[in-house]
Amino acid sequence: MAMIKAVSNAGHYVYLAVLNDRGPMADDLDRCLSHGIFYLDRRKFSILKTMVNVGRIVKRFDIDIIHVQDSFSAFYAVPVSKFLGTKTVNGSIRHAGVSKGLSYLFDLSLLRLSDVKIANSQAGLAYYRIRGQVIYNFIDLKRFDQTHAPLDKIIMNANFTDYKDHLTMLVAGKSLIDEGLIGEIGFIGDGVHREFYEKLCREMGIFNKVVFHGHSARVEELLLEYGIGVLCSTRKYKEGISNAILEYMGSGLIAIGSDVGAVSEIICDGYNGFLFRAEDPEMLSEKIRFVLCSLGKMNDIRKNAYNTLRSKFNMETNCAQLIDLYDNVLSNIKVGHSTIV
Repeated sequence: MAMIKAVSNAGHYVYLAVLNDRGPMADDLDRCLSHGIFYLDRRKFSILKTMVNVGRIVKRFDIDIIHVQDSFSAFYAVPVSKFLGTKTVNGSIRHAGVSKGLSYLFDLSLLRLSDVKIANSQAGLAYYRIRGQVIYNFIDLKRFDQTHAPLDKIIMNANFTDYKDHLTMLVAGKSLIDEGLIGEIGFIGDGVHREFYEKLCREMGIFNKVVFHGHSARVEELLLEYGIGVLCSTRKYKEGISNAILEYMGSGLIAIGSDVGAVSEIICDGYNGFLFRAEDPEMLSEKIRFVLCSLGKMNDIRKNAYNTLRSKFNMETNCAQLIDLYDNVLSNIKVGHSTIV
């Protein structure tokens, strides 16, 4: 929403085509666009028809740039842009290790066929071994209040999938619970492995110290109940720019993350948070112990984290980078200012 508003306010005509049904933000988005949202059919037997419809939109509104946000959208847009001579901005790189095998090759081929590549991390570009521009996620700091919860309450915000490493959190957490250092571990999120981890907590004898919040629409509110925010990522799937870590920092929690993928592009160890080796519960325990034993230093960590969000993940600055990118593309083709996002 903020990105569309910024681009529109910069003098560009913005059109939006989506491959899903009308969502809860549709009414607000409609007011920011040069035309109502176009809803495209994503069913397999409609692939050719949908591509034709994308082409009709491009020709009807004389679109200069097609900006896609994921590989699925790029699959429909890139062939159309090549056929009609429209420029494609591909912003599908939002991770640094999830795609493997044929999926990786599919993503990579679409990226190579696109005119401009955008990633939200240096790690993402390195993973695909391509050149492009990094425009970091931005975060609205007005969303957040500041936690006053004790540091012995620890939260992890991540769905229970193969991409995240809840086991490391629980193994580290049990040792700290046994030492009497932490009083509660919270998990925000749901997923196919949640039942397994609930059972594991019972077998480990710590179920009464672990709260499974499930999927929640009030993440900002729940974070205020905790003092430390942890994100455990796997070595295999790594991590992109984690919104969970940005939300920890915005809410005043001490952020601790696995040192894989783009996490080190957010956290500078010992400055605005802490890093540990992925899948190493002993090192995670050590980092948490340090936080609990160094209370006088944590205010500086919080201030530095907040300043990182204001500078590196700033909404106005990062929207301006995107607008500059559009302007550069348009200056090269020397035409008007129409954009489809």
